[in-house]
Amino acid sequence: MAKIPAISLSRYYAQFRSQPGMNWAALALQEVEGKLNQIGAAVNAATVVGPPPQTARAVGRGSGAGGITQLTGDVTAGPASGATTATLAASGATAGSYTNAAITVDDKGRVTAAASGEALTPGTVLKETLSAAPAAGGTFQIAHGLGAAPARISILMTSAGSIWAQTPAFDATYVYLDCAGAATAEIAVFV
Repeated sequence: MAKIPAISLSRYYAQFRSQPGMNWAALALQEVEGKLNQIGAAVNAATVVGPPPQTARAVGRGSGAGGITQLTGDVTAGPASGATTATLAASGATAGSYTNAAITVDDKGRVTAAASGEALTPGTVLKETLSAAPAAGGTFQIAHGLGAAPARISILMTSAGSIWAQTPAFDATYVYLDCAGAATAEIAVFV
């Protein structure tokens, strides 16, 4: 079984880090990279359990025209002589598109079941990241530009100090924050 190589997204999150207000995207890519590499390591360490591999056999090599006269198993054809059409057995999955899919794959690599997953929950979709850099302590506000109130915000400190949300934390125009002194942070705005 072929091994899954390690995945590196560093060239992408380095691009995000170089852009103001995009540190959240870089952190998200780093987390995705870590999870993908954990999955790859687990798959590489896994032992495949299932029927033994199929062995290819020549059929019809005796007297006569030769060649394959009949296929059985997942691919069927014949009995016939000359050209014939082969048929691939149904896998059990329904053809179509799936949203947030849950997929089952058999030991031959075929999709055998698929179902659409749950819809995204409000408040889980990152809409934008704002930068906050107050020079002194006190309350301040940052325009978020959504045109409607976000579902939630999350504050990631990028320096020493602290920045926290006021009550209320946001409305249809602004995110309202407070700080004890000079500090920097990335504010993730979710819808």
